[in-house]
Amino acid sequence: MKKIRDNKGRAGRIMPLAVAVVVFILSFWGCVGAISVRAEEREEESDIEDVAEQNSVTQRQAGGTHVLTYYDTRYNDGLLRVGYFEIDGGTTAMCVCHEMEPPTQTGSTLTTVAEYTAENRGNEQLRKIYYYGWKGPGDVGASYVETCLAGSVANGHDDNYYGYGQAFINRIAGLPAAPKGFTVYLLSDGAAAHQNLGYWEYHPTGYARLKKTAEDNELTEDNRCYTLQGAEYGVYADESCTDQKAVLKTDANGETTAVELAPGNYYVKEKQAPFGYRLNSNVYPVTVEAEKTAVAEVKDTPVWNKAELSICKVDAETGESQALGGADLVGAKMRVNYYAGYYETDNLPEVPERSWVLETKEEKGESDSAYVCRLDEAHLIEGDAFYMMNDQVILPLGTITVEEIEAPKGYLLDGMQFQDESGEVQEGRYLTQIRPDGDTAVLTGGNAHKASDHVIRGDLELIKIADGTHKRLSKVPFKITSNTTGESHVIVTDENGYASTSAEWNLHTSNTNCGENMEDGVWFGIDTEGTLTAPDDCKGALPYDTYTIEELRCEANQNHELIPPFEVTIKKDHVTVDLGTMTDDKPEVPEEPNKPEKEKQETPGQTVKAQTVRTGDGANLSNWMLVCILSCVAVIVCVMITRMKKR
Repeated sequence: MKKIRDNKGRAGRIMPLAVAVVVFILSFWGCVGAISVRAEEREEESDIEDVAEQNSVTQRQAGGTHVLTYYDTRYNDGLLRVGYFEIDGGTTAMCVCHEMEPPTQTGSTLTTVAEYTAENRGNEQLRKIYYYGWKGPGDVGASYVETCLAGSVANGHDDNYYGYGQAFINRIAGLPAAPKGFTVYLLSDGAAAHQNLGYWEYHPTGYARLKKTAEDNELTEDNRCYTLQGAEYGVYADESCTDQKAVLKTDANGETTAVELAPGNYYVKEKQAPFGYRLNSNVYPVTVEAEKTAVAEVKDTPVWNKAELSICKVDAETGESQALGGADLVGAKMRVNYYAGYYETDNLPEVPERSWVLETKEEKGESDSAYVCRLDEAHLIEGDAFYMMNDQVILPLGTITVEEIEAPKGYLLDGMQFQDESGEVQEGRYLTQIRPDGDTAVLTGGNAHKASDHVIRGDLELIKIADGTHKRLSKVPFKITSNTTGESHVIVTDENGYASTSAEWNLHTSNTNCGENMEDGVWFGIDTEGTLTAPDDCKGALPYDTYTIEELRCEANQNHELIPPFEVTIKKDHVTVDLGTMTDDKPEVPEEPNKPEKEKQETPGQTVKAQTVRTGDGANLSNWMLVCILSCVAVIVCVMITRMKKR
């Protein structure tokens, strides 16, 4: 402010100057009177404005009270009147209505009439002025006076004669807005003619967010069974994680939105793992700084199955891991397909993520053996690389199918069935899913499975006749013995000399294996406990095997030579092997040497009977010729004797 200087010796100029001063004083008091009038007008309008203020987010939001504890005029400079205020024993406050009278009564109560925050954006300019102004957090070197006057302008009131307030507003126009946590309050002593006072509080805040990734991308990448979404982490003020300050929740990318926190040290711990991952028990420290965002980077371990899948081959009839007849359960080939997702039979992708072909092998126990294939190198024939973890074959979450592509020797693929641990049976192709179970993953059907095949079954038939006469020989028994197991049963020919093991001739279920007459059925299939499997009239009687056929002695063939035992092989399902017509030969009678006949004295009148030569069916041609020659000689002798008597 320009000062009046003493100009002694210039008396001629004193009078004009005095006149000017008087004029200025009169003008000033006129302005004061105008201000008083305006204050009264404001007081009259306040009742109307109160209604609007109650609906404003920037007005009358806080009902807190304060005490005016200090006031002075240290910054007044002639016409530039700027009061200095303190509240609550030391907090600086500034007037925001420059043209009005200041509240000067210390000890008076001040009530909060407005609260401006970054959230309600009630007066962003005033927040910015106080933030960058005198002793503000972002002080740019402003004075108390220009900060106070700028606040008055921002509050809709007058600047000073020199425009200090607007000049400061222009100066900070290009700076960022005041940060969150910086709040400006307006206070009033209740007198309509008095200025409102403004002060600020700064509770600087920082931010924290989280970035989550998977520990093993080979298992989780492009696998829809794993998701980073839904993880929940607590943010704690103490390392023991008991004083929770915030919660972070991840999105599909494993990221969270930032939460606002006061600057300081915090600890982050997972409260809920996302689907497909283990709960992470680690505690991650994070330091939050004002106006900065701290990022906690964490990793979660995906859950997986230990690949303890086992498939035990069993015979469909016995339910045991022991083949019937000459069949074998070793060498069955299984294809295991893995799909990275949860599927059912009707929506499986055409191409699996990975595929393996396994082979059943014998595993010997103390008393018996099992024929098993497992998901490991020992049973692998061909396929993709296994999923590995810590040198162990594993399976990620997803779906697997198991299908037998080649039956073992003596068995059929048709009718093949899988049975899981729960007893559920699936025919042809088995499907199961790998789902989380705590910190691991399990197959929904369990690890141990049975795969049952039906053994190849066939039949045989024959006809029995006698030599020479071709007479059909009935009630001739034939013994059939398995070369592999030694199991033996008998069939008997009917009146046509016909015998068969087929149920089309005699039902297997008819007098099964009695072997006493032509109506008795036959069935092979004794299990490990010596129990015969249930006869099935829809199948052949003989499991895949080689059998020895032996004719047994009976009344019908007692005068005949029995055919020697022979072998026949059953290797095709539902096929009857025709053994043809079997003939029993009669034994040859050895030829006796010729002996001279004793001359017999004939008694006159005695009838001589000719000795009959029994030829039987076994006589040879030479015996018949001898008889004919002797007969001719006898006739010639008789004719010569008759002629001699006539002479």
